[in-house]
Amino acid sequence: MPLLALAVLLSLVPWMESEDRLIGSSEPIRAPLGGDVTLPCFAQRQINMEGMMVIWWRPDIPEPNRDVHLYPEHQHQEARTMPSYAGRTEMFADGLKLVNASLRIRNLQLSDDGRYRCYIPHLGRGPTITLEVFDRLIGSSEPIRAPLGGDVTLPCVLQPQINMENVTVMWSRTNIPVDPNRYVHRHLGPEEAQKMPSYVGRTEMFADGLKLGNGSLRIRNLQPSDDGSYRCVIPQLPLDTTITLEVFGSRSYWCLFLVLSVFFVLLAVGAGVYFLKPKCQKPHPPDCSDPETKPPPSEYSRPSFLYADAECGSAQSAPCSATDPRIVRSLFLRCFSSLFPVFMSPRDGEETQPHQ
Repeated sequence: MPLLALAVLLSLVPWMESEDRLIGSSEPIRAPLGGDVTLPCFAQRQINMEGMMVIWWRPDIPEPNRDVHLYPEHQHQEARTMPSYAGRTEMFADGLKLVNASLRIRNLQLSDDGRYRCYIPHLGRGPTITLEVFDRLIGSSEPIRAPLGGDVTLPCVLQPQINMENVTVMWSRTNIPVDPNRYVHRHLGPEEAQKMPSYVGRTEMFADGLKLGNGSLRIRNLQPSDDGSYRCVIPQLPLDTTITLEVFGSRSYWCLFLVLSVFFVLLAVGAGVYFLKPKCQKPHPPDCSDPETKPPPSEYSRPSFLYADAECGSAQSAPCSATDPRIVRSLFLRCFSSLFPVFMSPRDGEETQPHQ
C-alpha cells in the first residue's frame, strides 16, 4: 500500500512541474469595448513551440464548447471554438519560436469579459487570466449647478463596474491654462505635490466607490474660481469624460443679476413716463388768480397732483414739458404714490385742512 501511494505521488510530479512552466498575468487585464487586447502566455524556458498544440479556453464557460482559439488551425477549428470569437482571434507565428503563445483578441465585445487560460499539452496549463472589458466612462451631459460655498460631486463612473483601487484616475481643468503636471485631484501618485494650490484640502474621492468603478470627485467649499469644465481621465484604458460645473452666486452671476436689475428699473421708469405724460398735457391749466378756477389747496397739497407752481403761474403761459424739472418731479411723485399709496396717504386720524 505505501508503494502504491508513492507511485501515484511520483506520477504527479511531472504534471505539477508543468503547471509552473507557463507564465501569464496575475493582475486583471483591462481594455475598452471595441479595442484590441493581448492575453500573455509564455514558456519559462527557451523552446520552439511551432509544432506544439496550443489551446485557449474559458474556464468560466460551461463545457463542452468553451474553446476560444486552437493552434495549429485546422478544418475542425470553427466547430470546436465559440462562434462569438470567429475571425477575431490570432496567435503570433514568430512568437511561437520565442516561447510566446499569447493570444490577441480584436474588436472586443462585452461578452469577452471574463477568465481565460492557455493550455499546451507538452507544458501544461498556464495561470488563469482575467480580462475586464470597459464600455465607457459615464459623466454628465448636462451642467452641474451648485451654490457658492457649498459642496458638489462630479460624476465619473466606469461601465461595467470594476475595482479601480489600483487604477490611476486623474481630474483636471479644461478651461484653465495650468502646469500640465498639476491636477485638481489624482488617485494613485504624489497627490498633494501635483495638486493645484486652490484645491488643496477641498477635494476627495470615495474609497468604497473606487471598488465599484466609481471615480467621482467631491469638491467642498466651492469658490467662484471653481466654475468651469472638468475632465476625468483613466490613462491605462484610455477613457475620459468632461463635466461642466456652474457655481451660482459667483461673480459672473452677480453681474448678470445686476445688469438685469438695471434693465428692468429703466424699463419701469420708461413705461411710467410714457403712460403719465398725456396726463400732464392739459389744454387749459387753472388760473390761480381767479378764485373760481383756482384749485382748492386739498387738491394740490398731496403729491398725487401737480404742485401749484407747476399748474399755475408759468404753466399758464408755457406748455407742459417732459424736460421741465418741476414736471419730472411731479411725474415721479405720481408714480411713487400710485405704487406705494400707503406712504403717501394722510396719517390715521389726520385731515387735510384747507388754507385760509
